Amino acid sequence: AETARRAVTANAAATFRVYSVACATGEEPYSAAAAMLNAGAPAARLAVKATDICPRALETARRGRYPASAFRDPAFEPLRERYFSPDGDAWVVSPEVSSLVEFVRANIADPDFGTNEPLYDAVFCRNVLIYMSEAGRLRLLAGLERLLAPGGLIFCGHSEAAFFTRRGFAPVGPPQAFACKRRSELQPESPALRTRPARRQPGPARHPEGLASLADPLPGPQSGVSLSG
Repeated sequence: AETARRAVTANAAATFRVYSVACATGEEPYSAAAAMLNAGAPAARLAVKATDICPRALETARRGRYPASAFRDPAFEPLRERYFSPDGDAWVVSPEVSSLVEFVRANIADPDFGTNEPLYDAVFCRNVLIYMSEAGRLRLLAGLERLLAPGGLIFCGHSEAAFFTRRGFAPVGPPQAFACKRRSELQPESPALRTRPARRQPGPARHPEGLASLADPLPGPQSGVSLSG
């Protein structure tokens, strides 16, 4: 959110673009939009695109109505109070937020995924690769690379970060953000890009960054096809 605010403040003509891959029922893109607005980025300078393969999930996302149980993190409560309205036992996203998010059906397993798109400053692909075969991950990575603007950020799940670090990316920002940037675009002298070194732990050897390796066999589907959620 702060990255978005700084970007549009520094460039009066800039639009900060966010892409949410496999967005399921829309919690992620709405959260991103609300966080950027709350940080002070003007709505006119923000754009969020969210895709999924499941039409039913996308229809739920477009409605923007969520049960109270969807707001599990207490830290999100100020955003809920500001950008959602109570409706019985649920909360409905405000037009201020929903107007920023475009939901589109797309198959992330398509070899052409990411083509004919504008470039995006932040791409969320969290907890998606864990359900794919290695061939599927590499195919999706090619699509993510096509989407990512120079200097852009990819956000992944904690068990997926090692996949990106082995393929030209490096972690940036707070240790628990699981954000990464192309290693060739890093500026090591910038304090904002420094990360906390991993602690050495006794016992069996650990994967880089102390995270699970996506080179290892994973439980669950290994087909490489797209999925919702």
